[in-house]
Amino acid sequence: MRRLLNNTVTDIPATAALVRKSLHDGIRLRRRRRARNAAGGMAIAAVAAVAIPLAAHTAGHAPTTTPTTGPTVTAGGTVYVANLESSSVTPISAATGKPGRPIKLGVSGNTFGMTLSPNGTQLYVMVWDGPSNYVVPVTVATNQAGRPIKVGEAPGTVAFTPNGKTAYVANLDSANVTPIDVATGTASKPIKVGQRPFSVFFTPNGKTAYVLNQKYGSQTSATITPIDVATGQPSPAIAVGDAPGWAAMTPDGKTIYVVDEGASASAPGAVTPFSTVTNTAGKPIKIGPGGTLIAITPNGKAAYVVTGDYSRNASLTPISLSSGTAGPAIKLAGLQDGIVITSDSKTVYVAGGAGVTPVSTATNTAGPLIKTGQDASAIALTPDGKTAYVSLGQANEVVPFSTATGSVGTPVKVGRDPGAIVVAP
Repeated sequence: MRRLLNNTVTDIPATAALVRKSLHDGIRLRRRRRARNAAGGMAIAAVAAVAIPLAAHTAGHAPTTTPTTGPTVTAGGTVYVANLESSSVTPISAATGKPGRPIKLGVSGNTFGMTLSPNGTQLYVMVWDGPSNYVVPVTVATNQAGRPIKVGEAPGTVAFTPNGKTAYVANLDSANVTPIDVATGTASKPIKVGQRPFSVFFTPNGKTAYVLNQKYGSQTSATITPIDVATGQPSPAIAVGDAPGWAAMTPDGKTIYVVDEGASASAPGAVTPFSTVTNTAGKPIKIGPGGTLIAITPNGKAAYVVTGDYSRNASLTPISLSSGTAGPAIKLAGLQDGIVITSDSKTVYVAGGAGVTPVSTATNTAGPLIKTGQDASAIALTPDGKTAYVSLGQANEVVPFSTATGSVGTPVKVGRDPGAIVVAP
């Protein structure tokens, strides 16, 4: 917000209309950043759902599960950082904390988010800006970008089928989903879904995809569109919530929890459970206004939702998934843009403002702020869970900290406006 105001309000005194526009654009910028970070979060979630051993997800779409199969995790791994304004991805060694050469993606546009393939060998990066709409595959072993794949307008999410053979790309401005054959890197005919498709979830058996479509224009509600993966045929959209944006699937794949941020900045929000068994929406769970990011503990017992009214009054609301009830909101310092849960389900880390707030899931209490620096955004854990990395958009840095002690390490310089973070084993 401050950065946008500094860039926009240059005449003194500024007119009231200009200030209002700047505030409105600031809110849009905040939502865009959360969506961008969430794209990285979905990356981890989508991989975790098919048992790739990643520590947790980064920012608020889908759940993380405790993996049982897949590649062996070492204390190393690679931290990938999407640089929004550089059309690049910066790899960082989790073992040494040293950055590698930026991976140039070969196309111009904003680097929106990333998803790791189920076998951990490819990183799919979304790049878009106006007419430029691509997914760029990056080979993890070599950190080399492959041929850009043309998709629909404003690709916002990439998700892989559990067998890793197909990737689905949700195109925000095209009202469709683009399937990609991973082996050949070719896109198939887009699948029509609802307006503003925002995220994609696959059931563990890989038979059905669920696409969350935001409420848009004259629509009375947002919807979820089921897709038969074998045939690529969508079923009729199902109404769910009023204005949802973020969502998470439980580790068993039976329920998707959809966040409704509320009709206005002060109106109460809700979280609506959607059963993938019956394809029906359940009773909404009331939360505070401005609900955005959501994460589900790997043990499947609780969900945590970030709320806030865009005036720096943020909180974290715990929800018991067994009873479907929300607990008292946990106050946080400033607006929040990223969330991650440890693989043992004991700690939630929420990033925003000047740092990261740890929250104990046993007591639902917040610990002291870990001061990583201003404009803390996306957050991710290394495979061994010992280190967290936080992106700082204004400083063009990623900052590590120890999860055992909360001590902050040396900042790592990356590209312009770093956002989503994905960790590969």
